[in-house]
Amino acid sequence: MSADDGALYYLGQNDKSGVLLGLTMKQTIIVGLGMFAMVLMRLAGIGFFLTVVPVMLATGFAKARYQGRWVSDWIPVLLRWARRRSNTHWWTDAPWDGVDGECPRVFKSLTVKDELLGTGTAAVIWDNVNRTAAAVIEVHGRDFELLEAREQDSLLADFGRAIGVFVQEGTPVVRASWHEVAFRQSLDSHRRFVRDVGRQVDGAHRRAYLALVDEVGASTTRHSVYLTVVVGQAQVEKGGRVAFGARGRSSEERMIAALDKSLSVFARRLADSGIEVTRWLDADGIRQVLTEAIDPSTALGLAPQAGRLSDRIGASTRMGPMELDESFNWMCTDGTYHRSYRITEWPRTAQHGDWLVRLLARPESARTMAVVFEPVNPVKSQRQVERALAKLDADTTVRSESGKRVTYAAQRAREDVLQREEELVSGFGEVRYWSVVTVSATSVVGLVSACEEWEASAGSVGLVLSPCDGEHELAWGASLPLSLGAASPTLQL
Repeated sequence: MSADDGALYYLGQNDKSGVLLGLTMKQTIIVGLGMFAMVLMRLAGIGFFLTVVPVMLATGFAKARYQGRWVSDWIPVLLRWARRRSNTHWWTDAPWDGVDGECPRVFKSLTVKDELLGTGTAAVIWDNVNRTAAAVIEVHGRDFELLEAREQDSLLADFGRAIGVFVQEGTPVVRASWHEVAFRQSLDSHRRFVRDVGRQVDGAHRRAYLALVDEVGASTTRHSVYLTVVVGQAQVEKGGRVAFGARGRSSEERMIAALDKSLSVFARRLADSGIEVTRWLDADGIRQVLTEAIDPSTALGLAPQAGRLSDRIGASTRMGPMELDESFNWMCTDGTYHRSYRITEWPRTAQHGDWLVRLLARPESARTMAVVFEPVNPVKSQRQVERALAKLDADTTVRSESGKRVTYAAQRAREDVLQREEELVSGFGEVRYWSVVTVSATSVVGLVSACEEWEASAGSVGLVLSPCDGEHELAWGASLPLSLGAASPTLQL
């Protein structure tokens, strides 16, 4: 590889060594319960072959997988799904304006208020349950795929340093998230204009122009990128006891000040990485983002009558959908169908800096991709490294003593942990990250086609997906720039 090809990046893999012979703690408990049942059956005088059945069933249940998840992980999902389906009186048609009125469960804890931030007014998204405050900025970057490999590597390093400002002792920031919204543009309105107004134009010229519109419009995509910064009340209060000028302020004022400072520093660092901050979103900006997420018909360029928001009461002021229907495999907001996926594994092979371009460039319909970063305290990171090494070493020892081969996956995991320790010692910060992607379409048939296209695109770059079946409402909310979600492989809202 020549120097002009740029650097190669390993995204890292999840540690799957387990706590005992490759089993996770939950799986170990399930197998232990099966063994306990076997002992009770033996004490009751039941034959040996019958007593082995509970252990076999427990082991099979612990190791079974469905749609990329352990079967045991589906139990709480199914219980929550059944509880939601049994509650039939949770929804009304009263519009939600960000403060009052009914709204989807996923937005129940949120309040949106305009505050003085940065150089003007910006919306602060208050989470009254998790005690956090967030603000959103819209950013615009350079055409990354058109840059040389060295420039791409430099911009990635600068973006990493921008995120790294939150990895420090006493930081009030609990997470930051990146949201990329892509719409495949349709030119239906322009075609109708050409057909209606351009009748006086020669028919051959009009047909040639419409053919050109079809050719160009098929590859036209509109992208919007938003960055959200979230501060926590507990972190702000902890730092506020010693922060200069913090005494005498209310808790809400300290959180606003911490959010303002963190986002301002982040915006300045982003400018160094070639990312321009277009605006700080106010309540109207948040409403616009949610409007497009609820019903992207207008953003897709479809006929205005295809969108339902303009015909709904309170469409100009509300932030939540008027109609919502959740199935186990999808959810529907105001006639638009959504299906969400978690990225459970990232590419195993080394990737160049522009590996995501092929994935994000040409969506079949509307798509929202969110990546959540959670800064990790350096002291906590070091303790996690020590525990991970101890667990991997113990697993290797147990396998060797029992005559089992130490897998290459375990060796690779140990190399990853050692590299992680080396980077920590060198002074680099660490963040946990996870990603959720929501695919949207105006019909179930269109959603199936768009999801097939997305799954094929993800597979071509080495991503492993897990559909958020039973949790699509939560996943849809986590894909929006509203500070929901946590840096965890499972949704915790």
